[in-house]
Amino acid sequence: MTHPLRLLPAALLVALALPQIAEAAAPQGYGAVLRWYRQQAEAGDAEAQFMLALQYEEGVRGGEPDIGEALRWYRAAAENGHALAQFRLALLLQAQSHAGARAEAVRWLTAAAEQGLADAQYNLAIALEMGIGTDRDEAGAIRWYRAAAEQGMPAAMYNLGGLLATGSNAPRDDVEAWAWLERAARAGVAGAADLRDRLAARMTPAMIAEARAQADGQ
Repeated sequence: MTHPLRLLPAALLVALALPQIAEAAAPQGYGAVLRWYRQQAEAGDAEAQFMLALQYEEGVRGGEPDIGEALRWYRAAAENGHALAQFRLALLLQAQSHAGARAEAVRWLTAAAEQGLADAQYNLAIALEMGIGTDRDEAGAIRWYRAAAEQGMPAAMYNLGGLLATGSNAPRDDVEAWAWLERAARAGVAGAADLRDRLAARMTPAMIAEARAQADGQ
């Protein structure tokens, strides 16, 4: 069973970034902060474009979200190479029903994944595994699950282990699968220990010993 898409809440990102980015505008209040973001965004500053997009996605000052403006400014920041903007843009595009938007989402997930953003790597792997906006590609999914898992993401460890154990269009590797499922189980991922134990039933003691050594980082 594949764990679902991983999202970064816009409200959390806004809360984390506001104190750090707009200190110069802070004495005049939130409205001044927004004006400062827009000025900087219109001047081409990728971080300000990203933060302005977050405001629109969340709803400016508690108002209704404006997804059209969020898409506009995420895309501007994404085109300037901002990895988190590429990721958030991809999530909004994936939520749309037409194939063109989902295909564009895969392109932006790929761009963010190649910059090392673990959440993008994980969501790109899901898109490749499930064929969301692209052709199904288990080998590609394994690549990106592994990249996110190596950055310590438990859900990616679980999905990687499951795909290595059960995939039909990429080479299976029971030893590596067991090792990743063991790591996911240690991290508390539901179902990981059960899948690991079912996999162990077809493995030799020597294979399990090798897998355990991998899980322990030996």
